[in-house]
Amino acid sequence: MKNLIIIAALMLLGSSAFAQTSKGTIVLSGDVSLSISEQEQKTPITSRKVQSSTIGYSFSPSVAYFIKDNLKIGAYIGYYRSKTDNDIYEVGVSEIYTNSVHDNYNFGAYISKYIMLSDKFGLYATGSAGLFDSETNENSTASPDYHYISKTDGFSISAVPGIVYFPTEKIGISASLGRLSYTSQKSMQKYYETNSTHNRNSSLDLDLSSSTLLFGFSYHFNR
Repeated sequence: MKNLIIIAALMLLGSSAFAQTSKGTIVLSGDVSLSISEQEQKTPITSRKVQSSTIGYSFSPSVAYFIKDNLKIGAYIGYYRSKTDNDIYEVGVSEIYTNSVHDNYNFGAYISKYIMLSDKFGLYATGSAGLFDSETNENSTASPDYHYISKTDGFSISAVPGIVYFPTEKIGISASLGRLSYTSQKSMQKYYETNSTHNRNSSLDLDLSSSTLLFGFSYHFNR
């Protein structure tokens, strides 16, 4: 009986609304991320070694409105960039350097559901749908004429879990890791500025990599 009372109390606490997530609250927020990775691959037979390093960052400002307690809808725009450098070494072959830069722009709408565990701490889940446009450019010392370009555009639907902490009534700090998403896109790849290919595809992905780690800051106020 005691356990049932505790569970019921937690459910009531989780369903209650606080000033930060009450109906009518307007939220200005933004997410930022930074990921750095290094990788080394060796092929003993040919003594081939590839060293890769990648750095990526993103930011996404948004505005939202709580249409009811603990439930908000909003809109966002976002930008992501990553840069990868590869150093390829093989005995008897000239060392090759390649570098690629990837840019991604996106915008869309989302809905978030909060479960507040106290007046300062809570959990949330966000579902979003949006459009994106990305471009990748790659160059290599293997050939001065080599230039690879990839352009992609499409739409995606995703779900993201997270936690939120309110140090004050108006300030929120959030973090999320992981993304389940469905993506449909069309793309174009071009090599040496002449040969090009076009394709369409769709995918369902669960991504738990460090690139999905997002930290957010939000400001909550009522009209």
